[in-house]
Amino acid sequence: MEEQSSVCYNLPFRIAEYIIVMLRESVDTERLLYGKKRVELPFPKLYGVNVGLVNREDNLPETVTYEMRLSDSYERREGYEEQYQSIDLEAVVHIYDFRMTLQEVYLYLADLFQILISRGVFVDLFQDKEVCDMTVAQFSRDDMLLYQGREEGLEQGREEGLEQGREEGIRLTKSVLRLDNEGYAVSDIATELRISVEEVKRILEE
Repeated sequence: MEEQSSVCYNLPFRIAEYIIVMLRESVDTERLLYGKKRVELPFPKLYGVNVGLVNREDNLPETVTYEMRLSDSYERREGYEEQYQSIDLEAVVHIYDFRMTLQEVYLYLADLFQILISRGVFVDLFQDKEVCDMTVAQFSRDDMLLYQGREEGLEQGREEGLEQGREEGIRLTKSVLRLDNEGYAVSDIATELRISVEEVKRILEE
């Protein structure tokens, strides 16, 4: 199983490599591998799990579960259509896509808070604006601006939110890279730009 935050169509190939390494470890000597006796191998099941945040709902698949196949990456050549109907080497990865949009996260939290209130749970902390801001601080500024733009309910508002999000993301990235090139430490960059250390690391890694 492999977990990732975005869809990667090379996942079947990567997991195929993992499974070959694991199966090879089941055969501890060359004598067993080339001997007449059949070597018993563990039964493989291949899974991929997608978790994380997406900017737009149309970036999500139609279903939560679907399959990726190694054969989808095979080169297709004209005149070989019949051969592609019976692939000799295949790896099927069962995908569970649990990614959400920022709006879905907000709706989930709103429903959760209502349940807590109805059960008499002390939730003044959740209703505090500063605490709520800290709760969503893990999301990038791009995501927040895109969400605000979508929530306007108008196409113009959505377009402005998208453009503003892109510009803010580009500006922030340039500032981080400039300070990094000047020799600033990650913590100093975060302090200078008033963002979290985690966000600085994310930008530098990307």
